Amino acid sequence: MIQPSNRGQQRSDSEVIYFSIITISQLTAALTVAASTWYLAVNLTTASDLTAIYNCGAFFAYAFSIPILKEKPRLDKVVSVIVAIIGVFIVAYGDGNTDPNTPENIDRPYRIWGNIIIGIGSVLYGLYEVMYKKLACPPDGTSSGRSLIFANTVAASIGLFTMVSLLDFVL
Repeated sequence: MIQPSNRGQQRSDSEVIYFSIITISQLTAALTVAASTWYLAVNLTTASDLTAIYNCGAFFAYAFSIPILKEKPRLDKVVSVIVAIIGVFIVAYGDGNTDPNTPENIDRPYRIWGNIIIGIGSVLYGLYEVMYKKLACPPDGTSSGRSLIFANTVAASIGLFTMVSLLDFVL
């Protein structure tokens, strides 16, 4: 990942534009791949598995924030993440119904693949959240009005980059 120069140090306009394009492209890639896994997995697994596993992104965000954002690991949070992930496995597989020939699973013969795909998406969504915090948030002390404008600019840029990328892909 491209890292910004030290805060407070003057950068040329071309450096700012280059950094912005690289940052937005990285965020767009992480978000697009994470979201695409939902669409890939939706027909492969059950709705409850899909929802439970995809919503683990927040747990992975905490796991990524320790090495990337240099947050200090706290035992209570680490234990909470472990318990939550175990809970997701219980929701997904607690019924013990993994036999593909049972009536509930006959329509979902690739359930395990759907769960793996959505699991990858969940990890990527957690990574996206941490990357956004590290690369696309204004510095501490920025006024709420400027933060709002900045957040809307980043979100619009991600949308624009996605649209341009998809147009290139489709055409």
